[in-house]
Amino acid sequence: MAAAYSCRCVNATGGLRRRQPFPESGAAPRKTTRRTDLAPVGLLPLLLAGFVGLLLLADGPRPAAAFLPYDLSNFQSEYACDNSSVRIVRPRTLSDVQAAVRAHSHVKALGGGWSWNQPFFCASNGSMPPMPDGFSRPSSRGPPPPGGPANIVMQTLRPLMIAVNETEESVTVDAGIRTIDLLRYLAAYVTPSAPSGWTLPAFPWFVYQTLGGAVATGTHGSSLKHSSLSSQVLAFTVVLANGTVRTFTNQTDPFLMRALRVNVGKLGVVTHIKFRIVREMPVTRTLNSLPASRFLALLRSAQQQWAANGTLPDWMDETEWFWVPQRHEFLMVSFTRGDDPDASKRLAVLSAYARAPRTASTAYNTSLELLQEVVKGGGTVNVNDWSLLSNVTFDPTTGLSTEALASLRRLNDTVIQPPWHKKEPEATLPRGNKAPPRPPAGPAVARPNASAAFLGGTAAGGGNSGSGGSAARSQIRLFRGQGTEPLSLEVSAAAAAGQTWAIPQRQPETIYYGLPNMADAYIDISRSGVYTVAANATREALDAYLVQPEDIIQTNIRKVLYDQYDFAVPVSTMADCWQGLLELLYGADNLDGTSYNGTASPASLPAKLKAAGKSNRTVGPDGRPDYGFRTNPLVRSIGREDALLSAAGDEPRMWINIEDYLYYNRPGRRINPVFKSLVGFLRSDARCGATGLEGRGARLHWGKAGWPDAGCWHGDKEFPDTWCDFGCAVRELDPSGKFADSAPDRWNWEGAPLERCCVPGRGFKVAAEDPACVCTVRHARDAASCPEAPYYTYR
Repeated sequence: MAAAYSCRCVNATGGLRRRQPFPESGAAPRKTTRRTDLAPVGLLPLLLAGFVGLLLLADGPRPAAAFLPYDLSNFQSEYACDNSSVRIVRPRTLSDVQAAVRAHSHVKALGGGWSWNQPFFCASNGSMPPMPDGFSRPSSRGPPPPGGPANIVMQTLRPLMIAVNETEESVTVDAGIRTIDLLRYLAAYVTPSAPSGWTLPAFPWFVYQTLGGAVATGTHGSSLKHSSLSSQVLAFTVVLANGTVRTFTNQTDPFLMRALRVNVGKLGVVTHIKFRIVREMPVTRTLNSLPASRFLALLRSAQQQWAANGTLPDWMDETEWFWVPQRHEFLMVSFTRGDDPDASKRLAVLSAYARAPRTASTAYNTSLELLQEVVKGGGTVNVNDWSLLSNVTFDPTTGLSTEALASLRRLNDTVIQPPWHKKEPEATLPRGNKAPPRPPAGPAVARPNASAAFLGGTAAGGGNSGSGGSAARSQIRLFRGQGTEPLSLEVSAAAAAGQTWAIPQRQPETIYYGLPNMADAYIDISRSGVYTVAANATREALDAYLVQPEDIIQTNIRKVLYDQYDFAVPVSTMADCWQGLLELLYGADNLDGTSYNGTASPASLPAKLKAAGKSNRTVGPDGRPDYGFRTNPLVRSIGREDALLSAAGDEPRMWINIEDYLYYNRPGRRINPVFKSLVGFLRSDARCGATGLEGRGARLHWGKAGWPDAGCWHGDKEFPDTWCDFGCAVRELDPSGKFADSAPDRWNWEGAPLERCCVPGRGFKVAAEDPACVCTVRHARDAASCPEAPYYTYR
């Protein structure tokens, strides 16, 4: 019988809470009563959270629910894998990961389970048919056999590593670290050369994914210059199909790096990622409200500029939008950096920052007087005009600010090295799968700077690991948790063999979200939240750029079921696409909502659906429309990327992120007709893209919802220029299909001449080299045999 063991996790207030143990084999998850822990983030967020909490309580007690790493379901206990055909592996060391890859027929690495895409999520679904409503029922076919398919949960490796290299301006991290924890660590990493710490060049709104999962799916924020997280990667360390470890860089493997940047778990188990980093910088955030017509006019101007000269206006870089559907309004959130090329803009940002309270770990003397002296002297203002504070001291061993060191150690103790590593009973690997030999204990790794590993361990030479230290003195011992015995690198046979697991209980609907007269109330709650998190301010980058408030993960995100979709629209047609979308929803005669006194235009989608008898809930008795949303969609843009499976591989794209709460939160799961019609438009209208099942429509996000029925997504039509290149990368790194998932219909290259046309390290030949090298794939279904757009039956 597998052991049950528990972990410590960081709660919203930064403290520790006990988490239920991993369940025994086949055992049902322990029933628990959840308590809400809210950080002191201001009165309005508390009021909003309290309002939502009252609605949740009104529905009655919530059942116990689990998620990764406790079972193989997503963060809301939905989309579970088949627990009769796939085992869960919770490795403690890199050697465990290698042994698990060798031990199982095929494997799939997982991060935090922040996904709505079951076929990409699960290593297998056995013979279990897809559940029409998304919830997977427990199987009666018995436990999965050893040596079959397995999912490897990368969160459970400990201790994790964050290693900053200031000279190279890079950071190497474990793939199982959350984006937010890396950002917090970097922000506090204050040294004489980085007096405000470091940060990633661009990061997403939702920062609670593991970095491995975020990169694998092309997770993005809003940056034309820096694009998604995938574009910021300098190197990947990967466990390959044969269990060996290999590091890839742009210099050693340029083609395979293009494949790995958005890999969807198909090429190996990514264990470490090296990112570019930049110095933390003051940023001014500005919020403006625009009617729909003004939003369209701005997009039209930007689209015309792109058509004229292939450039986009400066205001688009980093700008994020919140669409407020019920109000016909767009909230524009723009950012100005303290290193802006325009000297007057730099001065405005730095002056505003000088007036704001100084961030605790910042070592700058953020003096307005110093800036004014530079201006009077006719000098060019930049952040380096501020000197170091005279009372700041730096630790001689790490080179870090002593003030920052304490916060880094707290982060290290609570996040980087919590005690997951409880000893499990011995188990045996399947016959023929021997554990690799035990490597030497406590390896020494050379680094030019301090790292998270140092904070919880000991320096091999006891010397200075900061800038300028000798190589011998910068040796840092890894795999030692603070106040614990060194973790053994010996392979745990039990960990590598995996465990059985139980499908969690199904969560009930939150009926208030589904009521037609609640559309305005929920949209206004969401809008108030935007004004809270995006209000005008000048802060350091981590606090200035928008991130999802962490408090609502437990109070709302894990408890109220919803699906999230993200559509990538080319900038060359973005204004056309939005024009069509808004005219479809609002009616061309009511884009700004001023023509019908707050009631629905007869040309609007809700009115048309009601008139056709397809829904009697889309327009209320008072004529007020329900546009199908309960949260405000988020709109962002990224620049062109070189990743083979990036949605922006051909040109910059505008992303439209929308959420459907109505499907789940009415008695009996039912289609949200307004929402599904909008998704159908985005996926099939030529104004929203020129790729797809019928050669038109926007591209989907790899980790989000909206994927078509089996056989109705064709990779060669979605990525006509790079699909066979990615097929060549799969042939090169995983010829036996070790990293197959439960979506064989999607990863289809049948009929494409890969054997003839693939060149190792280069990809698919072009037809000019060999006329037979055309990426045409045979599919079991075509558009005529698939459901109408958006090509899926349910939702």
